[in-house]
Amino acid sequence: MDKLFIFTNVAHEHSNDSYIAKLDKDIRHKDVLFKELNETLDFPHFGYNWDALWDLMNDFHWIKNKEIVLVHVDIPLVSEKENLKYYLQILRDAVTSWKTNPGPHLLKVVFPLEAKETIEKLMIEIELDEK
Repeated sequence: MDKLFIFTNVAHEHSNDSYIAKLDKDIRHKDVLFKELNETLDFPHFGYNWDALWDLMNDFHWIKNKEIVLVHVDIPLVSEKENLKYYLQILRDAVTSWKTNPGPHLLKVVFPLEAKETIEKLMIEIELDEK
């Protein structure tokens, strides 16, 4: 699990050529998450739905930097557990895809250290739901 996402309260080390997308607002609703992701990752288009987000997180053709670092200052959607699980699934799929099929990008997802236990529990729930 700790290989999938990075949990730290220290500034993440990255190359000078990294694209850093920081979600530093209190994101409590799916629509706000979509808006913030659209702005920080500079999507060329976005349908504001989970399928569109999955497509974009597995593409990044509009970003020239190899390493893309998505930094969360908090866990988004804490009051919308099912939406948070959808989001984590998309992040998991994208990180895994970029790691197993090396291409023009490498996606790293960072959460604060205090989010580790919550996210790991949700990832176990997601795995059980998928069985």
